[in-house]
Order: sequence, then C-alpha cells, then structure tokens
Amino acid sequence: MAGDKEKIKDCMKEGIIRKKEGFFSLKDVPVRNSREDQFGSKKYSDGLATYVRFCDTPMTIALQGGWGSGKTSLMQMLEEEVSKDKNVHTIWFNTWQYSQFGAGDNLTVNFLECLVRKIMTINPERDAGDEERHRIITKVKMLNLLKVSTAALWTAASDLIPSNVINSINAGAEMAATIMNEQERAAERLEISDVLTTLKEDLQKWLNKKIVTKGRDDEDDARMVIFVDDLDRLEPVKAIELLEILKLFMDLERCVYVLAIDYEVVVRGIKEKYGHDFSEEKGRAFFDKIIQLPFQMPIDKYNIDEYITKLFNMLPITVQNQENALGFIKNATGGNPRALKRLFNALSLRMIIEKDDKSQKDEKQDDMILGSLCLQFCSERLSSFISSIDIQEDTLKKLANSSYEDLMREDIYKKALKSSGISSADFWEENRGYFSDFNELLGEIEAADLSRFKTVLSDSAIISHGRGYRRPETEFEPEARVFNAADDTKKIKELNDGIGLDQCRFESFTLGDGKTYSDFNTGSGFLKKAMSKIYEMAPDSFDHMVKNKDELNAGLLTFFYGNNEKSQKAVIDGTNYKIDLKNGSERKIELIKQVMEKMGLDPSKFQYYVRLKQFKI
Repeated sequence: MAGDKEKIKDCMKEGIIRKKEGFFSLKDVPVRNSREDQFGSKKYSDGLATYVRFCDTPMTIALQGGWGSGKTSLMQMLEEEVSKDKNVHTIWFNTWQYSQFGAGDNLTVNFLECLVRKIMTINPERDAGDEERHRIITKVKMLNLLKVSTAALWTAASDLIPSNVINSINAGAEMAATIMNEQERAAERLEISDVLTTLKEDLQKWLNKKIVTKGRDDEDDARMVIFVDDLDRLEPVKAIELLEILKLFMDLERCVYVLAIDYEVVVRGIKEKYGHDFSEEKGRAFFDKIIQLPFQMPIDKYNIDEYITKLFNMLPITVQNQENALGFIKNATGGNPRALKRLFNALSLRMIIEKDDKSQKDEKQDDMILGSLCLQFCSERLSSFISSIDIQEDTLKKLANSSYEDLMREDIYKKALKSSGISSADFWEENRGYFSDFNELLGEIEAADLSRFKTVLSDSAIISHGRGYRRPETEFEPEARVFNAADDTKKIKELNDGIGLDQCRFESFTLGDGKTYSDFNTGSGFLKKAMSKIYEMAPDSFDHMVKNKDELNAGLLTFFYGNNEKSQKAVIDGTNYKIDLKNGSERKIELIKQVMEKMGLDPSKFQYYVRLKQFKI
C-alpha cells in the first residue's frame, strides 16, 4: 500500500494525475523546475545557465522549436538555475498573455512597463533621490498615453519619427492629456523621437546603478536575464516588429534576452512584412542579426523510451511487442512532449471505454487500439482512408508496399483516396511508412481478427486528434492557388467540383502595396485584415468614403452601418469603424473590390491565395 502511495506521488510530481486505479490523465503544463523534468533536459538547462551567467552582454538567445516541444519548460528550468546566483536578476514577459487583452499593438510599451516595474524592485534603497527612475517612468507613461504602437516605435528607433506622426496621434490621446498633471503635460510635449533616443541611455544608467555592487570581485557578472515567452503565438508580423525593437531599441549592456520562438514563424513574419520575394538567405540574415545564440530544442535527445515505458506500466494494456509499439508512438508524435501527452490521454480514455465493453476481447485488441490512435496522430487523412476501405488480412502490408500510382489503378482505393483528401504521390510516399509501423505492431492478422479490427478503426473516430504535430493535416489542397479580382466564382467552382469559396481556405492576399498578408484562421479574419490594410494604405480616402453615406451603394451601406441582430460585427484595426463579417466568402471578395474601387485604388491589384477543399483526380 505504501508503495502505491509513493508511486502516485511520483506521478503527480511529474504532471500525471491518477483518477482511477489503472487509468490516468496528463496535464499539458510546463515543468516549473528541474525536479519535474521528465525528458532529461536538465543538462541542457544547466549548460545554458552557465553560459547566461558569464557571457558577454548584451546577448540574445533563441530557444527554437515547434509548439509543444518544451520551450517554456526549459526556460523555467533555466530561470530556476540562474536565479540561484545573487548577481542575476530575472524578468518574465509573456507576449501571448498581453496580446490576448487587446494589447497586441502596444507590446513594446507593455514590455517597457514590465521591465521598469522589475528594476524598481531591485535594491530599492538605491533609488533615493534618483532622477533617472523619474525620467524613465515619465517617458514610458507618455508612450503609453499616446498609444504608440510597436510598429511606430520601430520606425522611430530606426529612422527617428517624422513630424507628421505627432500630428496623427488620435483624439483618445488628447482626451487622456486633459487628466494629466502638469509634469505629465510637459512630458507629452516632448517629441517621441527625443523620448526614444534618451530612454535607452536613462535605462542603462539606472540598470547599472541598481544591479552592480561596486567593489565586488564579480561585479562584472551582474546582469538582468529577460525571458520572453510565446513569441511564436503572436501574429508573425507582430513577432518580427517586437524582435526588431528588442535588438535595436532595447540593446542594453548587462542584459541577456532568452526568447522562445519557432524559426518558421520568423520566416512567415518577414514575408508578411517585406513581401514573399524576401529570400530565404535574407530571412536567415535577419535572424542571425538579432539572435547571437540559436538553441534548437533537443527533442531527438529526450528520454522518450523511458517516459513511454513508464506510462505503459500504468495502463491496463497489453501489447505484443513493446519495441514496435515504442517505434510507432515516436514516429506518430515526432517525440513532441505535447503530442505524447495527448496520445496517452486518448489511449487512457479508450482503455476506460473498452474496460466496460462486455464483448469478448481479442488478443490483439490493445495493439489495434494503440495503432489506430497512432495513425490518427500521423495523419487524419490516412486514418480516414483506411477506415473507408474493406480491410483484409494483408491490407496493411499492401498499403505499406504500394505506390500512389498502384493504388490509383484500383477503383476502390482511388475512391477512398479522393474522399480522404489524399491527392498527391508525394504525400503518399512520405507517409505510407506509417502503415508499415502499424503492420509491424499487429503482426500477422488472421481472418478472425478482421471484424474486431474494423470496429476498432471505426471507433477511433470518437477521439479525433484534429491536427498533426509533425505534419499538420487538413482536408485542403497542399498548395494554394492564386486568384485575382477579375476571377469570378464560376472559375473556382469549375476547379473545385462545383464547390464555392465557402468551402475553401484563404491563405493570404496582396493589395498591390508590395506586401503579402496572412495569418487569419477564418474567412471573417481574412475580411477584417483586408479592410484594416486597405485603411492603412489610404486612411483619408477611407474616412471620406465611409462618412459620405449618400455615396455608398446599398451593399456597402449595410456593410458599414447595418444593424441587423444577426450581424457579426468587428472593428477595423486603427479605427472606430465596425463592419459586418457575416457575409459569404464570395460576397467578402466583392466587398473588398468595391471598397478599393470606391477609394480610387486599383482592384485588379487585389490577389488572394486559396487552398481548395476538393479537387478532381
């Protein structure tokens, strides 16, 4: 009994919560310290900690990896280790949390405020009569009151802000000024460019005074370590703007930045900000200029086998060959910690369901359940495909050894491939090895096993993973097609088996300004971003168009001023204008064209990139 209690304590310490004897659930939360490390990451956090404590400054380190790869966990282990050194002070800035509360356009000011608050807590006795702190707080307040965006700060930091930017500060800032005291009124009259050029110098002096203890042998090692988490959860272009500021505006001595980011997000943000013709080499140069030390999350070095074996031992599951099971699980999840947890949560639930099933349990049933879940995590399309064909004893082996062209010669497979959204030989060749993993897991399948196997495959749909980790799967074409304003929906329907734009996925668009815009999850997001970017191109023309109601046609009048209770309203970025998003995709395209034409912009410059949902084979 005592042994069981200790086992439960260990499981809870590692993020495993036992709900019922024989079953468990896994929390997807970052580890808080090295004692909770489950994958053998401590040696990496210890090595990074030593580097961070003694490296030259300023220094920027990037922890690179996809979602769920353990970046936040490693950062928290690193913070725990460096905090043991009294010469090191740490600050944590979660960009995702700030962006969720409407502060996405003001991240740099929020960051500055967070940094100032932290510095104020360090050796507060050294602030007596300190003018630097007062000047810094005043300038940061000014930036906040004026609602200066990250993009504006970047412009000012690199070029010094032009005078017309001051004139474009919105009325909200003027209203805020009426409640400022005389000292804040004086601060408002400062040029923003002057604020930016002096703020860094003031921060540097204040930081040195707060963290450096003169006369100590290790005074040169005093430093601030700034952890910036979840950059890759921001819109890529906002992540790029914040990175630029961190490098060009907050490049302070005695500061080490540790950033959690996915390099692919950097590339996407660069292309959105500077256009798709921004080459891979330029993207790498941009990254290298900002990041002095790239660190790739060591997923392939994690103690995955030990972790999976531990979980197996806690489940009432019997697999015929644990080595094959380990191989399939690792291939299915790519060793991603988040994917592993999701897979075992799904497996735990399936075992609970099967436990209450009164039907006779086949010898290979557990292998079938595990294999079907792994296949889902590899690819929803593969899982859908195998569930839609007539399974025979040699089906898995045949699929593993057949080319795409071989399958297309048989009507039953051809139909299943199309209905499952598998359209390319490249996709098939890249993924058919998973059927080999499945076949090795099950071994020889007897005729008596087929009925149960078909049932398991069908039942696996109740726990749909919904998204791949190594290769995100969708039911859309792998490559986007480009259309322009002159293309009508008839052309799209001809290409798309009669299905219109509402059954497609918008990937990106251009408006003729040399930039490509992306990162919207829905058609509504596409419309809102398009209108926001059109406004940025010609704000005066946009204002004139909207305010002159008499000149708007019925469609645009409803779009901007309609008040139907079924409307889905959204505010255009940088304005108070509300638009109705509840329009079909084809209508959205037409509205964008009409707005551009009404403003005197050339609608033929509008191009949009779409991935079709279905297509002819």
